[in-house]
Amino acid sequence: MGRQIGFYTPILKGFLTELGIEAAKHGQQVYGGHGYIKEWGMEMIARDARIATMYEGTTGVQALDLLGRKVILQSKGKIIRDYTSSIMKWCGEYALDKEMRKFVWALTKLCAEWNTLTVRLMLMARKDREIISAASEDFLMYSGYVMMGYHWARMAAVAYEKLENGGTEAPEFYKAKIQTAEFYFDKLLPRTSGHAEAMVAPSESMTSMEIDHFSFLD
Repeated sequence: MGRQIGFYTPILKGFLTELGIEAAKHGQQVYGGHGYIKEWGMEMIARDARIATMYEGTTGVQALDLLGRKVILQSKGKIIRDYTSSIMKWCGEYALDKEMRKFVWALTKLCAEWNTLTVRLMLMARKDREIISAASEDFLMYSGYVMMGYHWARMAAVAYEKLENGGTEAPEFYKAKIQTAEFYFDKLLPRTSGHAEAMVAPSESMTSMEIDHFSFLD
């Protein structure tokens, strides 16, 4: 259990705070040019969201802790294999459910890719010591999107069950859960593709920069 909590912690601290900034930005834009005005309260939310990515440990530090220490040094990738196995076991329970098929299929593909990317990064690190630091933030965000997708799928499964058999909430509540899960899978989860491509790109473009090239910033 301790290792699992250690695995979850950097993802939750890094991924959720980064998305918190994005959510705050959208909240400000609801008000248009008034989004920065103090009386509406959004400027405080935006400031609080921004500082959250730093005072709990910057996203970069959380990313290095996740990939460099938790995934590679401590577990040699086993923590990813174990976690994706639990997702796959859950997916197997809903494999024949036509309502859940869209969620199950997407998670199945991502679990396979997550393991492949982890192994690929470990192999790349043998020749390129900088690849871990270069890939870490994309790996963290990728992990966060998959983990959040898993939990949205679980919420959708419960909502479908409650709609069929009755629950303590109004039907609209459960329908909203399903619609939100569908939005997440359609509009947010595809971001994993960009993170997957970026994390296995060579590190040279980051590490070979000459400091003198940026002297004009002084």
